[in-house]
Amino acid sequence: MSSILNTALSALNANQRALATVSNNIANVNTDGYSRQTVDMATRQPNQFGFGAIGTGVQITGIRRSYDEFVTTQLRNNTAGFFDQNTRYELGSQLERVLVDEGNGINSAFSRFFNSLQDVAASPSSLSARQVMLSQAQALANRFVDANAQFTEVGNEVDARINVAINDMNALVQRIGDLNEVISKSAGQRQGAQPNDLLDQRDSAILALSKLVKVTTTQASDGSMSVFTGSGQPLVLSGQINTLSLDNNGRILLGGVSDITASLSGGAVGGLLAFRDGTLATAKQELTEIAKTIADQFNALQVGGVDLAGANGTPLFGYNGDADNSSEFILSVRINDPVKIAASQGGGIGDNSNILAMAALERSAVSINGKTTTLGDSLRGLVGTVANQVREARLGSEAQNSLMQQSLLRRDGISGVNLDEEAADLMKYQQAYQAAAQMSAVANSIFQTLMDAFRR
Repeated sequence: MSSILNTALSALNANQRALATVSNNIANVNTDGYSRQTVDMATRQPNQFGFGAIGTGVQITGIRRSYDEFVTTQLRNNTAGFFDQNTRYELGSQLERVLVDEGNGINSAFSRFFNSLQDVAASPSSLSARQVMLSQAQALANRFVDANAQFTEVGNEVDARINVAINDMNALVQRIGDLNEVISKSAGQRQGAQPNDLLDQRDSAILALSKLVKVTTTQASDGSMSVFTGSGQPLVLSGQINTLSLDNNGRILLGGVSDITASLSGGAVGGLLAFRDGTLATAKQELTEIAKTIADQFNALQVGGVDLAGANGTPLFGYNGDADNSSEFILSVRINDPVKIAASQGGGIGDNSNILAMAALERSAVSINGKTTTLGDSLRGLVGTVANQVREARLGSEAQNSLMQQSLLRRDGISGVNLDEEAADLMKYQQAYQAAAQMSAVANSIFQTLMDAFRR
């Protein structure tokens, strides 16, 4: 009789805890990063008799969270890939707008300037045509100045975002380290039982870190997890954490010492670094080289020509780096008198040979960054390179977003709470609990019957 009661009590306890677990699942159906938990049950050690064994009830062997390491790793990698490509696309689009702004872009200003050269060539003595040429030269210089300033502004934004991201990474690394410590202690106190909620919190922190940089992980026997950058630099090594910092040169240091800038990839930080040190740095250098080449080429012809007053020409453009104009920004116009345009090569007022030579510079071969090209092609090439990189980043972002969403669906299919399934489990455990309660009542009735027999 006592064995019946004990069996009933074991069933009551087990199904009560199962009901509590199902209730917790339902309560956390909308909790981000929560993994559905399941109660694992097993039969208790049976009582052995000569005629055989009689079971003694049920026991809970563990509360297991629904988790797949492969799917979780895949989600982290795809998340890092998406935030990398999306960051490149977002920033690259800003750069592209600077260069191809319809009506106000450098290409448009470049075309209008060369058109004005043709007008001067058609009427070399016309002061109005010469004034338009100077105005268009100034407009072109302004576009270079504006573009360079906006490039610098974008660069400052990138540096600011990197700084914020590093602070966020440090906070997450500290969070993971703290959770490692608690998880290790908890696993020891529970004789190996898994602290499911803490594991979910750590997984969420690592996923958040993956939005900033690609990481890899390894788990130790004590339950702690080490976290490394994609190239193997340790951010969390068991109980030890390594913080990141940004030095005055824009380099990212690990532990204040090791420069790991080139080792970081993936995530928003990887995208920021790739854009800053790749797309932006290259575009800014090419912009400067094109401005310098424009100034050099035009100044060489201008100085070698004769102006409308019969005097030798003076430089048309100044550029940053010119020893005499080191205070100027990237490109400037140094002539404000239309008479000083050296349209002639010395053949008189109607001579337009020098201005024709200037107009031909649009298609003349020049060397820019070691490549033979033309001024027109160099600008179109700069715009085209940025546009291609933006396109690649957009396609990469779309592809990685699709992969990330698929990974999310797979993870949710494994770890997410399904209310229909929980409702079915709720009914199952409720019925089992009620049956166990009825079994307890039967045991009590048998006991009362037996007691009544002894009282007679």
